[in-house]
Amino acid sequence: MQSEDTKSQLISATKELLLTAKNPEKITARQIASQANVNLAMINYCFGSKDELLKFAIDEIIALEFNQFTIKDKDNFSPKEKLKMLLYHISEVTIRYESITRLSIPYVLLNAPIDIPYKILPYIKEHFHGKKEEHICKILAYEIVSFMQVVFYRAKDFHKYSGINLQESAELQRFIDSQLDLLLGGGETNEK
Repeated sequence: MQSEDTKSQLISATKELLLTAKNPEKITARQIASQANVNLAMINYCFGSKDELLKFAIDEIIALEFNQFTIKDKDNFSPKEKLKMLLYHISEVTIRYESITRLSIPYVLLNAPIDIPYKILPYIKEHFHGKKEEHICKILAYEIVSFMQVVFYRAKDFHKYSGINLQESAELQRFIDSQLDLLLGGGETNEK
């Protein structure tokens, strides 16, 4: 039980530091351990690495926002429209917490278990009504999520390259719309 208490202390301390630090990328393992009032070695013991602890704490911060998201009158929207609304919301949260989400994206892309795409997979499967095999739907979910993570991580470079400023709500929505039209069908590319 002491290990679970230590994990909770480390997560709470990390979340507090992430949300209050001027430069979250400069948070050290020593600062986290000191804030949590635990031995520095407990970070690796409980989480394997500081990066895993940061990912876990950031996930909790973002999950709170994610869990608050609801679609009113769900029955009035297609699965693709629901997915767009969810992606708009997640993107706005990612931008709002840019200083901390940037910390976790490389770790999430390269080391963490692939679990975020599972959050959007039901919308993709519902969109295709069983006409696409499960593995194709999973690939599409992964493609959407991983590409968006890279684009958010390199938002300034992406803006220079594409002219799309993800900080602008209308441009962000157009970007998401175009991605979903490209990957799920619809929009101008499929109209005759």
